[in-house]
Amino acid sequence: MYEVSVTILKHIHLLYLCLLMLVCEGSLLVLQNLWDLTPDTDLLKELPENYSFETALADLIVSVSVLLSKKDNSLQAVWSCSPGERRLISVDVSADWISVFDTGRGMDSSEENAIVKWGKIGGSLHRSEKTFAIGGKPPYLKPFFGMFGYGGPYACMFLGRRTLVSSKTKESKKVFTLQFEKEALIGNHSVSGKHWKTSGGMRDPTEEENKLSPHGSFTKVEIFESEFDMSKIYQLQCRLKDIYFPYIQCDELSKTGRTERPVEFQVSGEDLAEIAGGEVAITNLNSKGEEFSFQIRFSLASEKRKGKPQQANARLKFVYFPIVQGKESIEKILEGLQEEGCKVSESFETFGRVSIRRLGRLLPEVRWDSIPFMQRGNRASTLQKSCRRVKCFIDLDAGFSPTPSKTDLASQNPFSVALRNFGSKQTDKDKDTDVKMVIHREGKSVTQLEQNYQDWVMKMHDAHDEEATSGEDEAILVLESLDKKALGILRDEFLTGIDAVVETCLMILLVSNLGTNYFQCSCDLIAVRVHKVVTRNGKLWKRGQNIKLLKGACGGVHNGNIYATIDYFLIEGFEDEAGGDTRILCRPIDCPKKEGCKLSCIDGSWRLELQKSLTLPITIIDSGKCLHADADEWTRKLERQQEKAPSKIDLLDERDCRELNIDGELPVSVRVGRAPPQQIVAVIRPASFTSVTPSKKLEQKHVVSMEGKEMVMVVKLVDPNTKPSAKVATKSVCSQRVFPTSCKGIGGLYIFSLGSKFPNLFKRAGTYNFSFSIVTKWKLDDSLDPLPCNVRVGSCLGPLRIACFDEYENQIQFTSVPSLEVELKANAGFDLKIDDFETNLIDGGSTLMIKEMLVETDALDKIGPSYDATLEIRAQDKPLSVSIACKVNPGPLKRVEVNNPQAFENLLPGSTVENLILEMFDGFNNHIAEGTSVLINTEGYCIEDWMGVNRKVDGSGCIDLSGILKVTEGYGKHVSFSVVSDCKEIFRKESQIEERELRLVTEVKIF
Repeated sequence: MYEVSVTILKHIHLLYLCLLMLVCEGSLLVLQNLWDLTPDTDLLKELPENYSFETALADLIVSVSVLLSKKDNSLQAVWSCSPGERRLISVDVSADWISVFDTGRGMDSSEENAIVKWGKIGGSLHRSEKTFAIGGKPPYLKPFFGMFGYGGPYACMFLGRRTLVSSKTKESKKVFTLQFEKEALIGNHSVSGKHWKTSGGMRDPTEEENKLSPHGSFTKVEIFESEFDMSKIYQLQCRLKDIYFPYIQCDELSKTGRTERPVEFQVSGEDLAEIAGGEVAITNLNSKGEEFSFQIRFSLASEKRKGKPQQANARLKFVYFPIVQGKESIEKILEGLQEEGCKVSESFETFGRVSIRRLGRLLPEVRWDSIPFMQRGNRASTLQKSCRRVKCFIDLDAGFSPTPSKTDLASQNPFSVALRNFGSKQTDKDKDTDVKMVIHREGKSVTQLEQNYQDWVMKMHDAHDEEATSGEDEAILVLESLDKKALGILRDEFLTGIDAVVETCLMILLVSNLGTNYFQCSCDLIAVRVHKVVTRNGKLWKRGQNIKLLKGACGGVHNGNIYATIDYFLIEGFEDEAGGDTRILCRPIDCPKKEGCKLSCIDGSWRLELQKSLTLPITIIDSGKCLHADADEWTRKLERQQEKAPSKIDLLDERDCRELNIDGELPVSVRVGRAPPQQIVAVIRPASFTSVTPSKKLEQKHVVSMEGKEMVMVVKLVDPNTKPSAKVATKSVCSQRVFPTSCKGIGGLYIFSLGSKFPNLFKRAGTYNFSFSIVTKWKLDDSLDPLPCNVRVGSCLGPLRIACFDEYENQIQFTSVPSLEVELKANAGFDLKIDDFETNLIDGGSTLMIKEMLVETDALDKIGPSYDATLEIRAQDKPLSVSIACKVNPGPLKRVEVNNPQAFENLLPGSTVENLILEMFDGFNNHIAEGTSVLINTEGYCIEDWMGVNRKVDGSGCIDLSGILKVTEGYGKHVSFSVVSDCKEIFRKESQIEERELRLVTEVKIF
């Protein structure tokens, strides 16, 4: 009975409206309490806690997010227009009045399109259409924004005190109106026994309304008694364009790439498509290069959840904003917004790197710094720095839920959480989540995707970044092989600055058939420019300047502040080449100058060696963590550093050794034949060490730990029979070398074994001198042969003599023959390990002799035609080595190959042999050296050029006889061709000239 009565009431209401339309044809009719806006009780529970009627917004810019709720209704309405119908949303704003007009399908008094549903909380049908906006193609332009059913009325009540809604459908002749006042509704907000009713009526459409909507349907919302600063109308236009940008102009809807205009937006008579401002427009102007994008499908299914599995889709698009002429593009974006009058509180560091649109509508309160997927590279590295120039634009479908104000994502929604954490390392808790993700980008896995993203970032950096650093002095160009890892150089691509040289080489290759060695060598080079003085952001920095690096400035500066002296500045690439990073090469305060960065010129080629200097990114200057160190501060730090510096070698006494459980005191006097102590312990004391109490001598601060530094002990006996006037005669008794060890938590202890190794040390009377020194380097004794040394492959290098010295250039004896590694190295990847050699000690152990170093290799073509190399001799597991420049030449001619064996076939008298090149090899398959002379012996041939039979090998190890070897014998004769070197015939080729026959073709008859 209840349902029947309701139906009758509805029909009576519609009949009443129809009668009024007949009676009031052509006139304006307004009725009090016409529309019932009473909401369902359950919907009132959905209202957002922080969304109160009493909130007053200072101006329209601040309240624009509220206005969007109304525009969402308009956008969804015009989206349903039939093809060919005008899709228009027009907003007019004055100081105290706002009008929003759309050409959607409109509303009337019918049950399906009742205007009352617009004003009734929860009455809108838009929120039921959310499921239609899940899936599809990015950017998911399906404006089914409705979710709660109260956006329209709430927005109007925020923006003004009174609202008039006028709407017309194609089917109705009249315009139906609905009006409500904020105070009246608030004062009558109780839902127990009261109804929310408001006035309404009907009227004829105006001429302007018919003009704006030729197809006859529209909705107009007018808000009265609003407050807006008209001087900010341009900012309002820009903001609305930002939020609805893809609906205003979009390049992704057309298959031809043409810009489409899905909806016509106007604000105060201005077409938003013609507005040049706004964050989106400024951002687009400052991006460079190709985009990197992929899609993710999220699904939520669990035994705990009932019903159909939930789904959502996202498209992540990454755009690069390079540094151009020293200015970050992101800073230019912020400056552009500031010039437009927008309030900008962000900087380059705090700028949001993530922007999110849901169904094409911007969520303006999502200003994430980044997502884990975007964070790559170590701190202050080129990759990490370049990743900060990337912004991610995310397009979402309706599977993601926004906040009630539709300005942010619902933070607790599982899809929002999964998107926010995308790219992070999964924990056990994350693995238990119900959200599953499928990535769509050529079937790539997440790991492959991360590597592809990293490669894309570095590609954009190399192609578009232009650092601000400029050298104030003439650059020194270093093209020789560089230790890229040590110097922090990340560029792996070939030189772009020598493209013209490479192109010329290719032309020569095509014309004269040269080898490809030069081309390969050129392409493997990496170019850097070295400066002594640079300007960075208007500030001068120069070599020799003392600087202070604050804790956390970059990787490696995490334990505390570091003081250093600038050596050089390194800029990657050639002048005007994009992508080149700049690095500071500096020497720590505790590093001697001779061990710092070394720049040298050898045979006209510059070389750069980092040695013990540091390489730091130039961006530490921008971050404010690289400062000039004033003279007083530097002096104080230097004094403290010098106090810690190694000063002297000290032997531990009996008390100290007993505390370490070591039998190690060296007696001052001893009887002949007495056994020496089992061990003695030497330590290196810092400069600050003085006479301290015995209990503190073993504290670590009084012992310098020198890891990897070897100490040598030499014991000599002074001959007691030496006359006082004669030179003191000494004899070496024993020697020993050890590395530092630890005992009971004390590091830097040099423990020498005496009793076990030298039990009869004190068998003779006399004075025993124990000397201790730190081994710091080896030196080559070049008095035997001049350097650099030359060797021919297949023969031996040497002999070479090596001596050992401490840091004060005192020569130290070798205690034994060290285990050695011997290698020949060169620029172009030439690395030859020599295993066959002999070593022995001479001159009483003071010199190490190395000889018979046999050189055998088939890779000399890599270092020709100069054949320059470096011989490195180093101790295994010890930081001691020597390097000698040398030249490794090919061996004598042992083999000849002909490029075209068929050239000696089908020979005719007087013909010339075409396309004949002889390749000359030594016994190890290397091309023989350029300029090597060989003799060409011929029988039945002649060589028709001025050089004759004495030929020289060219730079490719070849002799070209094409077109100059002529046959001189007649038909049927035998000819021969041979190559002779050092009076030995290396190659011989015998051939026979074609034979000639006379045949009777036609028989002659005799009559």
